Amino acid sequence: MATPGNTSGRSKLIWVVLLALGGIVGFAGYNSPAALQIQNNSLKPSCPQDIYTQLGYKCGEFDAVSNPVLSMEVENIERSHHFLALQALPIISKEATSHKFVFDLEVSSFVVGQSQNILKTLSQKVIRKVTFDCPSVNGQISCAPQTFEEVMGVTDSHYIFVVNILNANLIRESKVEDIRLAFVTFSPIFEDYLTYFKWALFVIAIVTAFFYQSRISALSSDLLSDQHKHIRLLGITLILFNEPFIKYTAMTGEFVFTAITVVVIAAQTAILTLFWFGFLQNASADEDKSPRTRGWIKLIAFVHFVVSTISYGVLASDQLQNPFTSLLDDPAPLLMLCRGYLYAFVAFTAIWSLIKLFQILPKVSELSWRNSNVLVFSFCYVVCYIFFMATGNLQATGLKSVRVIFLYGVTTLYTIILQVMYLPLSDEVEEAGKRRSYDSPEQHHQYSDVNLDDMSGVADDKQDNIQLRNADKNRNRLEKTFDEDEVAI
Repeated sequence: MATPGNTSGRSKLIWVVLLALGGIVGFAGYNSPAALQIQNNSLKPSCPQDIYTQLGYKCGEFDAVSNPVLSMEVENIERSHHFLALQALPIISKEATSHKFVFDLEVSSFVVGQSQNILKTLSQKVIRKVTFDCPSVNGQISCAPQTFEEVMGVTDSHYIFVVNILNANLIRESKVEDIRLAFVTFSPIFEDYLTYFKWALFVIAIVTAFFYQSRISALSSDLLSDQHKHIRLLGITLILFNEPFIKYTAMTGEFVFTAITVVVIAAQTAILTLFWFGFLQNASADEDKSPRTRGWIKLIAFVHFVVSTISYGVLASDQLQNPFTSLLDDPAPLLMLCRGYLYAFVAFTAIWSLIKLFQILPKVSELSWRNSNVLVFSFCYVVCYIFFMATGNLQATGLKSVRVIFLYGVTTLYTIILQVMYLPLSDEVEEAGKRRSYDSPEQHHQYSDVNLDDMSGVADDKQDNIQLRNADKNRNRLEKTFDEDEVAI
């Protein structure tokens, strides 16, 4: 058990780390620029004649009955924007009887020159159905933007999108007052900001992992718990998780770099699972070194790693085609199975954790300083992660870029706090030193230097021991006789 002096110093260090790193993460998150760049371009007042002629549309002002064709043009797009999406937002009247609207569209997209001449046809009269679910909030009907068309892998700078709304009259009768269109791209400013932030976390992760490894090397293997080893692995995966080369991998567009990131994230979640299950098992049981229990925990972590790798990999592959897809609504059949597993795993983890916590509660006052602090900070981490999951996608294309900053920052903060809590205390280092001293060859060599020819002192000690044993025998004989006399009386 650690002494109060040891734990008080470590508690101060934890709060210093929490306030310092937590303050940096909070400041970086709330001051980060938007992850998406939105251009609210107006509809073209004149028709791009070459394009309309090729499509068979007539030029003229938009009209829901006679000419329901919209044309949008965007210029000065750079490769650093990564993608270009045309999004729509319908404005619904308060008198609308329905909150769900389906647009039947013909969508075309082109790369054009300065005089709107066609340089490249990207899509032509592609039929799409786009559904808007518009719930009523405080008496106001509000819709979330939906994508009409997107261009992945931006290579040109001048684009025109043409949208023919096939059921515009029906939509107008359903009280759709207006349709607002905007171009959405990835913000290079946010990408640079995120790169610098990850560089800072990358350096911090390297320093803390090296420091933790150097300190726990002072402990012998029999003093290292499974949690010490799991946190050492977490420190290594944290370095890879915070890799700051996101700009390079995004520009190359190669899936192999994305695959590496996917494996690292899946490995980190698996090690966190391994740590949490093992910690609860050890904290809830006085003595539980069952290899079977540890084997089941390792199996659960391995299965979680495999399924996470598959789900994150499929999602990343889909996001190369549509950056707005998410794990919770992607229609890919394999991801639907992965979502079912995810819900089942979360439910199992929650139930199993509650069972173990109820076993820990009766002896919470007996918990060590380390275990009690792990419970507190793990609870805070889980609350943050639930907040991330409940508020939307954990991806850089989300409108609220603060979540992306917090995803990296809070994960780094939690891992570093675990490293600080599991650093060896002074009494643990002292105990390890005593064991190394006892087991060292020098100690054995001291006993081998004893002169066996001079045994006079040893003989005297042996004679004294014989006399003491005889005295003990006489005393035991008298006590037994006394007890028998009492029984007889």
